[in-house]
Amino acid sequence: MFRKREALGLRILNTIFFVLMVAVNIIAEWLPLNNITTAQVSANHDTLMTPPGFTFIIWIVIYFSLLLFVLYQNGVFLKKGEGENPDIVHAISAFFIISSTANIAWIIAWHYDYIALCFILIFAMWGTLLFAYTRLQREVSNKRERFFVQVPFSIYLAWISVAMTINLIAMLKHSSMGLLGITELNWTISIIICLALFTEYILFSFRDIAFALTAAWAFGGIFYRYALDIGTPNLQTDMMLLLSIVMCVLFMSLLIVAWMQHYKPKMTQGSRHRNFNH
Repeated sequence: MFRKREALGLRILNTIFFVLMVAVNIIAEWLPLNNITTAQVSANHDTLMTPPGFTFIIWIVIYFSLLLFVLYQNGVFLKKGEGENPDIVHAISAFFIISSTANIAWIIAWHYDYIALCFILIFAMWGTLLFAYTRLQREVSNKRERFFVQVPFSIYLAWISVAMTINLIAMLKHSSMGLLGITELNWTISIIICLALFTEYILFSFRDIAFALTAAWAFGGIFYRYALDIGTPNLQTDMMLLLSIVMCVLFMSLLIVAWMQHYKPKMTQGSRHRNFNH
């Protein structure tokens, strides 16, 4: 009884911090905060990894999916007679609240051009979302929980993973240290490879198609940028070749995981059935 009452308080806090997060982001863009839009700040700190503006529409998907999570944890999408799962709320609420707070602080720091602070905040977002994500692997127990809880955090974590690396390059370019003697192209190539490997790990370890599709959206956006960039042919060739390889490998991995999800359970069930008959 106490655990359910405690979960109720956490659900209320999750709802409040979600509303605050979305409201601050809308207000920051609508005013705009510090008389500059989020996109204009991004243009001022352009990197070789920054995707074109249309890719940032993913934030609509992220906030909508998080809205579904908030509604689900409040019982909106529960089936008749289906009990709530307070363990999920207990498992991730602290991380969700911290990541939402960091999100709010990040958008304010970004508009006021505190780039180093932005990286610290987005790293905090990434870390807390990663903790929430790993804890969900143990708590999610059915398809509805996977759709309304797991998928929103998968999309959010995937995009923040990309955004954090872009923030890292922007911070290094903005700082007195510069790029530490490494060219921006080499930084970009190394980071794209690391992101691709991280995506492959998540995809095969957790069969997380939502995470992989979000990463593919980011890679595709960067590819589109260089497909149109005819002013720097050598850079264009290097980046398009790298991104083509990354996206082809990721596409093949998605097909393999989709096959595993579709056929492996059936094969396992068939094997069990044969063993039972014997």
